[in-house]
Amino acid sequence: MADRIFEGTIDHWSDRGDAAGFGFIECSLGGPRLDRIFYGQNDILPDAIGRRLHGRILGNLVRFRLGQHVHRGQPTAKAVDIESVFPVDIANPQAHREVSVIDNIVAGSRGPVASVFLLRSSGDKLYLGYDGVAEAHRDRFPHLKRGDHVWHGVEPPAGNQKLFRAVHAEFYSPEEENAMRENPYGQSDVSANSCPDACVTICRCRVRM
Repeated sequence: MADRIFEGTIDHWSDRGDAAGFGFIECSLGGPRLDRIFYGQNDILPDAIGRRLHGRILGNLVRFRLGQHVHRGQPTAKAVDIESVFPVDIANPQAHREVSVIDNIVAGSRGPVASVFLLRSSGDKLYLGYDGVAEAHRDRFPHLKRGDHVWHGVEPPAGNQKLFRAVHAEFYSPEEENAMRENPYGQSDVSANSCPDACVTICRCRVRM
C-alpha cells in the first residue's frame, strides 16, 4: 500500500512554527467510511519554487502516499509526499522573483549578520546568505534588520540544506522600506508604467511586473 497513490482534501491545519505544523487529510482508503490521515509540514512536497502552501489550504485537493509514524508509542499511518492535484504552474522557476520579509538574522564571528531567514507571503521560509545577494547590494548585507523587505529569486537547497535559497537578492532604500512596512510583500498602487526610474533600480513597482 506504500506505493499506492491516494487522493483527499485538506481537512485541518495547525501552524506550530518552523517545520512543526501538522494537519489531517480527509480521504477514503478503501473502507466504508472516510478516513482522516495525519501529516506534518515536512511531508508536503514543495513546488518548483519551494512553496508548501498547497498542503495548508483547507479544502485543497491533494494526492499522497502512505507512510508511518509513531503516535503514543504505537506505529500508525500518515500521509507523505503530498502534492496538489491541481498545482500552480511555474513556467520559468529560474526567472521567478518575489518579495519576502526578513524573519530572523543569525550573527557570525565576522559581524552582526552571517545569514538571514526570510518569511515568504506563502508562509514558507527561505535561506539567504551573503553569496545570494546581488553584487551591487552586498555592502548593505551587514546592516539588514528584522522586518526589512527583500526582492529575490529562488533556487533549490544546496548540499545538506533543507530550505530553498533566496538568490540575486536586492534590498530597498530606507524610504521604500517605510512605505513597504505599511503594505507587506510589496502590494502597491504604483504601476510599472508610472515608475519614474523605469525600474532601473529597485523600487516597489517592480513587484507588480
